[in-house]
Order: sequence, then structure tokens, then C-alpha cells
Amino acid sequence: MKKMLKKFLYLGAALGLLASTITSMGQVVAVDTDGGQNLPRKGIQIEKVDSKNENQKLAGAIFKVSDANGTEVATVITDSKGIASVAPLPLGVYRIEEITPPSGYKLPENPVGTIDLTQGNEPTVHYKVKNKKRVTGVIDFRKLSDVPCPPGFNPSVVIQVPSNNGGVVVKSAGASDAPQGCYVSSTIIYQQPPSRGGVVVKSRAANEKSSSTVYALAGVVFALRQGNQELYTATSDGHGIVRFEDIPEGTYTLVEKSTVDGYAINFEPREVTIDEDHQYISLGNIENKQIKGSVKVTKVDADDKSKLLPGVVFALKQGDKEIARATTDANGVALFEGLTKGTYTLTEVSTVDGYVLSQESREIVISELDQVVEVADFENRPIKGSVKVTKVDADDKAKVLPGVVFVLKQGDKIIAEAKTDSNGIATFKDIVHGTYTLAEKSTIDGYALSNETREVTISEDGAVVELGTFTNKKKPTPTPPPSSSTPSTSSSTEPSSSTSTSSSTEPSSSTSTSSTSLPPSSGSTPPPVAKVPGKRRMLLPRTGTTTSIWMGVLGFALLVLAGFVYRTRKD
Repeated sequence: MKKMLKKFLYLGAALGLLASTITSMGQVVAVDTDGGQNLPRKGIQIEKVDSKNENQKLAGAIFKVSDANGTEVATVITDSKGIASVAPLPLGVYRIEEITPPSGYKLPENPVGTIDLTQGNEPTVHYKVKNKKRVTGVIDFRKLSDVPCPPGFNPSVVIQVPSNNGGVVVKSAGASDAPQGCYVSSTIIYQQPPSRGGVVVKSRAANEKSSSTVYALAGVVFALRQGNQELYTATSDGHGIVRFEDIPEGTYTLVEKSTVDGYAINFEPREVTIDEDHQYISLGNIENKQIKGSVKVTKVDADDKSKLLPGVVFALKQGDKEIARATTDANGVALFEGLTKGTYTLTEVSTVDGYVLSQESREIVISELDQVVEVADFENRPIKGSVKVTKVDADDKAKVLPGVVFVLKQGDKIIAEAKTDSNGIATFKDIVHGTYTLAEKSTIDGYALSNETREVTISEDGAVVELGTFTNKKKPTPTPPPSSSTPSTSSSTEPSSSTSTSSSTEPSSSTSTSSTSLPPSSGSTPPPVAKVPGKRRMLLPRTGTTTSIWMGVLGFALLVLAGFVYRTRKD
């Protein structure tokens, strides 16, 4: 009997040394051994409640219990009544840390607390923890185009009118899945929010009605960042609405990451804060500017870059479609404005009189907001041609005359000069479009200068105007004076070099045909005198004229003397 009693005593002691673990309804209670000694113990009851309404019990909070040495002795979870119980522990100071808050709540600012089981006589120590609701917010706004959507670019998207029994606004089918682009959005009506409390999803527009038409941009991407870390993104739908939901309390930077093709990112980064007093932030309508630029073309003369050409017509095309036309002004500038993003081809449609239409084309790319593309070296080449004229002898057309100088004139101004070559051809090259007068400036020796002129017009580029032949007449050749060897008609048998009709038998050295005191012999025939037309005749002095006169005087004196002698002898 004593042996049996002793066995029971040992068994009871052994059971007192065992550690017990109880797991029930989501809570774990751990009980340490006390080395077999019956030390005093106390339990711990943790209660979890809402910070603003303690009657609201919070389930699902997880706590860790550690002893003074930091050794974990229990992990417990609050039940539907907000209670988590820890089995009795040896007396001492314990650390209680909230690891995970209830759903929809945030951890306390200091999630760690202590409890002293050595104080008081109650078998269970109560530990209450209050939690604040996790503050989350909504940020929304609407992304619109600053200009109407291109015609037919996208179909209209209209928000359906919801029933008036509360709830969330219903959108038309496909609104949230609309592809990137510009949409016509109209008749937007938000229903009255529920009157039974709770979160209003679209409080900004709770009582708002709008029937105006707007041009919404779908596919614009925004992001919320903290520092360099991107935390949340949202994309505009078919009505241009961008909405960030369930954003935790904090301060963020809102940035626009990308936009619809053809639009500029002109949204400046903005700071937004979610807290208890700012759980809904509406930024209203935010416009994106459509990318538009301009093209400035300056038209100049290819030969003289300082000469600007007004009146030249240009066109911008995309493929075979003409988008716009512009004409150069007095400063030679053609301006295309309001060009949307894209690639264009610049061509010349028509030019001014006297110039060759340019076949050049240029590619123009508009890619930035307010971009100005300058085309400052678009040139037009003047129409130029050639003029040819052939110079020949008037009496012999087969005889060409080299060295004759021609000029082209406009009014009294000489524009160009050319001389006939060995083939009698004068060529004027690169004569600019216009009307000119061809005239002979100088001719060659032996020919008379021609007074003939001809009008010539250069109207086509590269044209060669053949003016045919111009003739020059030879100058008349004057007849030379008669020779001194002309025989006399005198009856004298002696040769004489004189043309006088004197009967003297002595030779005479005179060759003059001028009149003397002696009349010419009746049988003498005066030589013909040649006339040079258009020339004044010059009489040159002849050698021996003075000698002939004195010989006549001497002969006359001898005759008188002979008569006197004859008469004296007779008497």
C-alpha cells in the first residue's frame, strides 16, 4: 500500500513539471515549466479595440509575448471578440508586441508594450490595445484634350445614367477598356451617394450633373512616387478619368509618365498628401496640349541669295494627301502654322515668272510642342537661255565674218556682249528670262557698220534662240587719180610729160592738169574724173606745176624778143 501511494506522488510531481500547449479558435497559449516547483502564475488577456469606438472589437491582430530575457513565450491572435488569451505564466515582467494589425487598421505608433505580472492579486492581467483605422485615400482627376478630337478619330463614349438607389456609378461598356486616343464624352451624370454612411466613391461629383461635351484622353498614364520609388500607377479611361484608390496615408508626388500620341506631357509634378483630413483629393480637369508646330520657308534666287522671291506657292503633304498650302510674302517667307505631330513632305507648287519650278522636296518632322522648323535655303533658279547670230558678207552669203561684236540691251543698258568666232557665230550664254534688243556694236575693217536691230525673248529654260544671219556690206573702193604718163595730143614730135597743149618743141616736166594762161588744144581730151560716193574728194598737189608756169612765161618773152629783133633789122 505504501508503495502504491509513493508511485502516485511521483506521478503527480511529473505531471506538474510538464508544459502544456493549448491551441483553440485561432489562439496559441504556451505555458513554461517551472522546474517542477509550484510557483505563483498569472494569465494575460489582450483586448483589441478601435481607437475611436472601443465597442468595436477587432479580430485578427497578432501579438508576440516575450519574457525579460527576450525569449518568446507565446504568440496569440485576437478572436471575433477582440480577445487573445495567454496561459498563466510565472510572475515577472513581459514584453507584448503587436506584429500584425487587424485588417483596415494600422499599427500603433509604438507597437511594443510591457506588463508586470508581479503587481496585483488578480489571476489574469488585462491588456487593452487601441488601433487607429488605416487611412487610405482616393485621388482622381480627368484628362482632357485642349482641342476637339480629330473628326472620326474615335467613337463617342457616354456614361450611362445609373438608377437612383445608391451605389457606385455605372460606366458604359468599354469605357475603362477604351484604347489610347481622344474620345467625345458627354452627358456625364453621377448618382446621389448612399445616405446610410460609408465611403462615397465619387463624392466630388455626388450632386454634379453635366451635359457639356468634352474631349477626353484615354490611355494617359500617371504615377505616385515617394522619392525615386514608384508606388502606384493609374491610366485614364475612355472618359479621361484617372483614379488612384486605396492609397495609404502619406505624401506622394504625382507625375505624368506617358500620354496619347500627338500630345505633349505638359503636366508639372504635383505633391499630394493623404491623411485623416484628406482622404479624397480631386484635381479636377487637367488638359494635355496637342503637339503643334510650324514651318517657315524662305525662298531665294539661286544666283543671288540676297534676292527674296514673293509669290512662290508651297504645299505640305502626308503621303498623297495635301495638308496645307502657303505663299511667300514680300520677304520671301511662306509660313505653315498649327501643324500637328507627324512627318510631312514640303514641295513647290508654283513659282514666279522668270524662274524654273523647283523639283526639290524636303521632309519635315513635327515632334515637339511649339516647334518651329526653318527651311532657309529653298532656292529657285532663274530661267536662262542662249542667243545665236551669224554674220556674213552682204554680197557673198557664204563668206562668214569673224570679229564682229554684238550686244544685247534692255533699254539703254547693255546686258551682254559677244563676238563672232571663226565661223562667224556670236553666242550669248546664260541669258536670264526677258526681252532684249540685239544690235551690232562694231564690225571689221572694210565693212560698213550695220544699223539693223532685232528683238529677242528668253521664255523657256535652256532654250536656244537662233536669229539667223546678219549681213555687212563692204565699203566702196575710191578710184585713184590719173597717172602723169598720159600722152599729150600736141603736134610736137618730142615726147612730153606735160598734159599742156603748148606748141613748144621742148620737153616739159609738168604733169599738172590745172588751167594755165594757155588754152588747151582743141584736139585734147581731158581725162575722166572718178567720183567716190559719200566721200569728200581731196586734191593733192602735183610735182612740176610751178616749173611749167615759168617755162610758159620764158617762151612768151623769147617770142617778144625775137619779134623786136626782127623789126629792128628790117628798119
